Parts: sequence; structure tokens; C-alpha cells
Amino acid sequence: MTKITIDLIEEFSKDHYTVMEKLNSIADAADNQDEARIRTLAKELDELLGPHFYFEEMDLYPATKRFVGEERVEEYIEDHEPVAPTLENLKELEEISPEKAEEIKDKLTSFYKHVNDCEGTTVLVDALLEEEKNELASKFEKYRKDIGSLTSWKKES
Repeated sequence: MTKITIDLIEEFSKDHYTVMEKLNSIADAADNQDEARIRTLAKELDELLGPHFYFEEMDLYPATKRFVGEERVEEYIEDHEPVAPTLENLKELEEISPEKAEEIKDKLTSFYKHVNDCEGTTVLVDALLEEEKNELASKFEKYRKDIGSLTSWKKES
């Protein structure tokens, strides 16, 4: 078996906190009409979320389905759908008006909700068998090395 070098719950939660920080920073940058900062943050989120979303959709959600049911798993995955196009738009943002800033912040609201909901899956991970947790940790670690940005992964799929 592959040696596990990450604490799955710790790393997964760390990603969620990083996402929240970057979402907050995007909202602040929108308020300040700082297009360059928004583009930078969107690129950083894109890189972080590629492996993270891949792991969630391919492995984590299916592993926790027995606790939350098929419908909830589908909701989690559906929550991901607007993220790649939104990041793509933010990475290409040229000009921001006060109205556009409000539009961006409104869009972030659903992302905040998903991060909050998804953080709850760490409790479910903790309920898995140790062997399952180790397998998930191994996959998460691998995806961080092998899976690129969210927008490139979604374009390929």
C-alpha cells in the first residue's frame, strides 16, 4: 500500500479555509474595483480547486453517499457547475463597475454556502473505516500532483 503522507481531514479543511479567504479577498477586490487582484485570486482558486473538486466528485462524495444519499451527492456536484465558468470570467475580467462588483459578490454567495456545506463532509469522512480514509487520502494526495486547474479539467471532461 502507498504510504500516506497527508492528514485527509486536515488538508481538506485547510483547502476550505483557503477558499473562504480567497472568496473574501475577491469580494474586497470587487468593492475596490481592483480587476488585477480579482484576476490573480481567480487564477489561484482555479489551481486549488482542480484537484479538490476532482477528488470530491470522483471519490469523496461517492464514499459518503451511504450517509447522505444519492440526491445530496448530486446536489454537491451540481453546486460545482457554475464555479469553472465563473472563475474563467474572473480570470479574464478587464473592467469592473460598481454594478459588476455587486454581481460578482452575489455570485460568491452560493460559493460560500457550498464551502460551508462541504466542510460538513469532514464529519462523514471521520465516520469511514480507516482503510477507506487511507485510500481517500492517497487519492487526494495523488490528484494534487496530477490534476491541473479546475477550468482545464472541466474543459477536458
